[in-house]
Amino acid sequence: MSLLSRLENAKVIVSAGTGGVGKTTVSAALGVLMARQGKKVLVLTIDPAKRLAQALGLDGPTFEPKQVEGIDGAKVGTLYASMIDAETIFDKFVDKFAPNANVVNQLKKNRLYQQLVTALTGSQEFTSMDRLLTEYEEGNYDLIILDTPPTQNAVDFLRAPQRIVQLFDERITKWFIRGGEKSSFISKIVSRGTHTALAALEKITGAEFISELSDFFEQMSFLQASVKERSRRVEGLLQKKETLFLVVASADQEKLREAKRFGESLKDYQFHLEGMILNRVYPEWFHQGKEMTSPSKFFGEVKDFYRSQMKAVEKFKSENPKLAIFSLMESDQPMNGLKDIVKLSRELEEI
Repeated sequence: MSLLSRLENAKVIVSAGTGGVGKTTVSAALGVLMARQGKKVLVLTIDPAKRLAQALGLDGPTFEPKQVEGIDGAKVGTLYASMIDAETIFDKFVDKFAPNANVVNQLKKNRLYQQLVTALTGSQEFTSMDRLLTEYEEGNYDLIILDTPPTQNAVDFLRAPQRIVQLFDERITKWFIRGGEKSSFISKIVSRGTHTALAALEKITGAEFISELSDFFEQMSFLQASVKERSRRVEGLLQKKETLFLVVASADQEKLREAKRFGESLKDYQFHLEGMILNRVYPEWFHQGKEMTSPSKFFGEVKDFYRSQMKAVEKFKSENPKLAIFSLMESDQPMNGLKDIVKLSRELEEI
């Protein structure tokens, strides 16, 4: 089956993989491809390269989806793009699920919230998935493509939201917040026999930090149930049959091994892995079979390298016969604008 035929019934496509493999560009090209099939498509992306952001019209305020102009095709639909901003989404999450305005105000003015909300492990992943769920439930698009945050280990993407849930677990937050008898945070720790540790911490951070830490967890405790519920609903969405995962990788041996591990993890989570896209496997001139000759030893080594890389990809495919694996070439010219993304979308249409 072609890649396009595999994706035609999808409602959500999750483009996943490690950083540095061109995942965001491939996600944008997938959006163009599906829009050219007559669909209304939204691409959610995180911090694209400047040229790609400009091509998608994301060089200004980016939270609200913006229509991408300049896509043509026989059945052309519409393509929208939006950048995911963790701080904005967390703020909207707090606005929506906090029990009252006082909790909202107290939390947003807390310096720890302001500094940690985008730095906490899993915050980008949690906010990405929450934005995906929000757009899906509003039902304004035929298809949503999520370009997942770059990670050193692709499996971290799957584990990260659960870390957020665990961080705000009641068993943890109640240890930090003030008790009903208004006992101080310091008294609680002293009662646990850790006065020496607290004294050292207070010398480093100051009592004001301890107070803000307590306030942060106290206000976040009001959102515990909502964090858990949203995470549960996100997991349900990711397990739906119309939610398809595509792993984007390069032909580098380590990237291939990582992509295979990630694919196996997706199955463990009962997610639907629809295929793997190997990006920049060979240059455009190599693919077109141009007879380029040169006495340069370096040029000969380059040709040998790509021959070796393509053999490695074929070997990888033969070792994973049940996995749909698609190879993309690398353009001879840098990706400079929408026309290059459209060109890549046409290549995706042909594989």
